[in-house]
Amino acid sequence: MPDSMSMFRLMGLPDFQTGDDLARSIIDTLSAQNQTLVAGDILVIAHKVVSKSEGACAYLDDITPCEEAIELAKKVNKDPRKVEVILSQSNRIVRAIKTPRSRRRRTHCRTQKRLPYVPMPPWTNPMRIIPDN
Repeated sequence: MPDSMSMFRLMGLPDFQTGDDLARSIIDTLSAQNQTLVAGDILVIAHKVVSKSEGACAYLDDITPCEEAIELAKKVNKDPRKVEVILSQSNRIVRAIKTPRSRRRRTHCRTQKRLPYVPMPPWTNPMRIIPDN
């Protein structure tokens, strides 16, 4: 086993849309760049492209928050529509914290996800939230 490691960014991948074959695009792009995957290689893929290709996107204009989302949004100082998306993808709220105003961006809501096969940090969500235009 070698004592070294090399990394490279895969250039030339498309802007993924719902239904795009992410794996096929990666393999085709690797091939076009004369790269191959071998046993033991580690491939890091941004969750954003996975969400986009799976169609797991939520458009805020289409979201109507429920009362629970509105109340929780007030507590954590977030857009109620974003909280609605988070709630729709969660089994339960584990903790919701609003930090002091000077650290407002650090506010977070920790949830137990419905999709147990994806180990994700508490600040992420399996749905990509698309802001208003």
